[in-house]
Amino acid sequence: MFDSPLTAEYLAHWQSLRHDARPPTTEDYFDHISVRAAPLLLMFECTAADVTLRYQGTRIVQRWGKDRTGESWLAGKPPAAAAAILANMRDCVGHPCGAFSKSTYVTKHGRALNLESLTLPLTAADGRPGRLIALSNVQDPVDERDGGVGRVERNRFGWFDVGFGVPSHDVRQNR
Repeated sequence: MFDSPLTAEYLAHWQSLRHDARPPTTEDYFDHISVRAAPLLLMFECTAADVTLRYQGTRIVQRWGKDRTGESWLAGKPPAAAAAILANMRDCVGHPCGAFSKSTYVTKHGRALNLESLTLPLTAADGRPGRLIALSNVQDPVDERDGGVGRVERNRFGWFDVGFGVPSHDVRQNR
């Protein structure tokens, strides 16, 4: 299923931290973080109205040219796209399930790179908003001369079963 060994390693690490058939806790995940995956991770906090980026790995900061930690993930997105993203992320937290995508990441200078992403739920402490951890794995070497983010062309996007099944509806498209 995965093109990259790192994506398979990331999933195996997440699975190793599960307790009592529940997703790992946020604390367990970060106390035992995968050093290889950490620079490519994003952690989101999901509420009823917004998604906040709570962690952004260093390679993603470099790729995007900006640290967005603490910012709304939905800010600046068209309303329909923001609503789809929020609903998908809330489904991942509430079901719980993961989401998987294979995309083509096109740099500002037009170079196409393969991007494999896997988003997985984390259990939050009582009373805390739900959380997701996501690996954003560009499989080709990124060069500073590429000029950063251009656009992402999604080739495949769907739910990923982590042992609890998946929602009965398809993933909402957020274009």
